[in-house]
Amino acid sequence: MTRLLNFSLFALLFVIVFDPGDKVTHLKVPVFVLAFVFWIAGMILRKRIPRIRPELLLYVLALGIILPLLSVLVYFIRGGLFNELFYGFNFLKSYLFLGLALLLSAEKIDLQKPLSVVLSLLSIAIIVIGKIASSSSAAYFFLWEFGHKYQVLYLGQRQYGNFRYMYTYFISSPILVMALAYFSYQVLHTKARARFWNICLLVLNMVGMFRAGTRNDMIASAAVPMVVFFWYSTKKIKFAAVAFIAIGIMIGLYPKVIVDLFSTKDISNSVRVHLVSDYKTILSNPTDFLAGQGVGSYFISSTRTDYISISEVSYLELLREYGLLLYIPFLLLLMLPLVRLLNSQYRSYHYLFLAFGFYLLMGVSDPMLVSSDGMCILSIIACCAFGKNIKRFSQGDTSETVLASSGS
Repeated sequence: MTRLLNFSLFALLFVIVFDPGDKVTHLKVPVFVLAFVFWIAGMILRKRIPRIRPELLLYVLALGIILPLLSVLVYFIRGGLFNELFYGFNFLKSYLFLGLALLLSAEKIDLQKPLSVVLSLLSIAIIVIGKIASSSSAAYFFLWEFGHKYQVLYLGQRQYGNFRYMYTYFISSPILVMALAYFSYQVLHTKARARFWNICLLVLNMVGMFRAGTRNDMIASAAVPMVVFFWYSTKKIKFAAVAFIAIGIMIGLYPKVIVDLFSTKDISNSVRVHLVSDYKTILSNPTDFLAGQGVGSYFISSTRTDYISISEVSYLELLREYGLLLYIPFLLLLMLPLVRLLNSQYRSYHYLFLAFGFYLLMGVSDPMLVSSDGMCILSIIACCAFGKNIKRFSQGDTSETVLASSGS
């Protein structure tokens, strides 16, 4: 049964990364449910109910069920009960994916390595598809149409200063921060041949994330390894000095590129600026600001002239949905795993929390923050932050199972 559970979890990771919109395979929910079926079947066969740490259970209940349900209730109270455009239950489905943390904690399964392997395949796909699309106009238009139709990837051209390039943006590319942090940590803590391969995989994922082409992705492709190396470095002052000098040289050599990267005249930046204006108008209403419009509600954008229930400015969208009264506890819970960075007993997991910090930062302009994919990533983080007995583990308990190598 363990093999079936591991296979279903690996399949879930694959679907999350390569079919984030669930438009191609339609397997995200079935595979997720199947994993829980195998988990429950395993408990029945073993005649043993595993212990789940109370703090993890409370975290999942609060962030994944209670707060979203309260927000949906607000939507109903404010007259949305009979609205045919209500999307709340679809969003609630996404929050339920946070329950994966309970399974991982109970079975002591480590998804970091298999997730990084799948993300390495994503980096290869980004590089290869980019080469294919740039070499053939027919291939480019086929991939462009496929990507838009199934919400998998987007192709296009961008130019900052004199730097012109073609991007191959997979919807799931922000998750590559997890692989970057994982392989950066492995480079520091392995030797000989293992270190060589970890360096190769780190470089692969750096190139893949850079080629994804958004500002977030390009900056994170260099920043994540740099921060992880700095965090674990014993010579932080020297490392920081070298990093600042390198950044200064880059700014000096390519000032026009840097300015264009953050210019509000850029099309994508311009869209976000107009969305911020929309949110400012909505939140100027005291009721909307304090109570929110509810999970599943929508608004009509002044620029897109269509219904919007998910937007690139994720934190303002969450404020619109939850209102300040629920937004504050939601945001605090979302960021709570980062507190483990202050605890030295979690040092071996700090790289993971650093990656999550980058993921939250990228969420400022990434609509995937609280999607089912985002909740699956948060489940891995939450499991490490609240689902492990760190004292016992640090004293030599090596019972944690790495999914890819589990053999029972």
